[in-house]
Amino acid sequence: DDCNGVQQVESQLFNPNTPVLTFEADWCATPGEIDIVVSGWLYNNQNNTIPVTITTDVSGSSINFTDISGHFITTALVSSLASPVTIEYTDCFGNFISDTVYIASGTLSAYYEGYHCPAVTIVGQLLNVDDDSLEVPVVIATSSITDTVYATFGSFEIMVAVEDTLDPIYFSFTDCNGVQQDTTLYPNGYELFYTDDYCASTNPFDTCMATYTVEYCTCDTFFLELDSLTEAQGGQYFWDFGDGTNSTEQFPYHVYAVDAVYNVCLTHVTPSGEVCMYCHDVGIDSLGNPVFRVDNDGFTLNVVQYGFTGTAADVPPESFDIYPNPVESDVTLQLYSDKSMNYTVNVYNAVGQAVKTFIVKAQPGMNAVTLPMQDLAGGVYAMTVQFEAKKISRTFVK
Repeated sequence: DDCNGVQQVESQLFNPNTPVLTFEADWCATPGEIDIVVSGWLYNNQNNTIPVTITTDVSGSSINFTDISGHFITTALVSSLASPVTIEYTDCFGNFISDTVYIASGTLSAYYEGYHCPAVTIVGQLLNVDDDSLEVPVVIATSSITDTVYATFGSFEIMVAVEDTLDPIYFSFTDCNGVQQDTTLYPNGYELFYTDDYCASTNPFDTCMATYTVEYCTCDTFFLELDSLTEAQGGQYFWDFGDGTNSTEQFPYHVYAVDAVYNVCLTHVTPSGEVCMYCHDVGIDSLGNPVFRVDNDGFTLNVVQYGFTGTAADVPPESFDIYPNPVESDVTLQLYSDKSMNYTVNVYNAVGQAVKTFIVKAQPGMNAVTLPMQDLAGGVYAMTVQFEAKKISRTFVK
């Protein structure tokens, strides 16, 4: 008989090989009441306490509060070890959550784990991280938060809050060549595996370029406009005008004595020693083609900076240009899109550090957007635009 005068009965099987029985009981047990421990953890990224209502078939409902990390613990009474325990709370988006847990087998405790803010566990891997000591910052954004995790030895694991586990998760990091890489993935429930290449691109400043375009005016002058990357890379320039003369100036001025078609070649030597060449026929043939015939023999060739002529060529969708170049204060981005969407525009300095980021909302066709560059120091910069299927870079000088 316990302290309440109620007889308690317990049966045990006797094992003849173990002539010792262990008996434990509660002297003040009341029939139909078993004392248990209820504990749990709600994922919480807001650093505040959360009211949690715990309901059993004996204790009824009691309101408990988690600590700022989302943990809680309390005691409760149940009628049997098979009795359910109800956990209720309101998540960070105002949704009412009601879940049921049961007492763990062989224990007098029930444990619950949930999300005050729904969350996804992300396991990430950056490939081709040669320096094992390198910690690469990866920006992860959802509809709820933006967070930065550091990939150590190319790996990371993080739990991020989401409003819905079907919502997209955005990843962004700067690769080994200083180019920003952006990826959008969709989780599979509460878990997501992310893999990317740390050296996914080539540095736009590493590839030698020697390119120019040609425009003719009725003033007997051809304008040869340097490509922006050819101009921005600097180094040495060697012009062969095709008539036995040449120049080592970056922007030479040359007068031809006789109408003819000349093979004009540009040899470009970058500061790193790379050499590349581009040749193009320029001039007036015997029939006056391919440009307007002039009365006087001879014409002028004038090499000018990128953006000088403003020539409007056939432009493919998903491409862009920038002008003026060099830039004094603002730069105009001419972005050609085949659909309505938002584009991420990043600006990098010559050592690959991201210095500016813009989100440009574009409509189908040509879009002209002014981007402020007043606060940039003088130097060479690369602007990249992330299209759906590719990323394009252009360089400019401030």
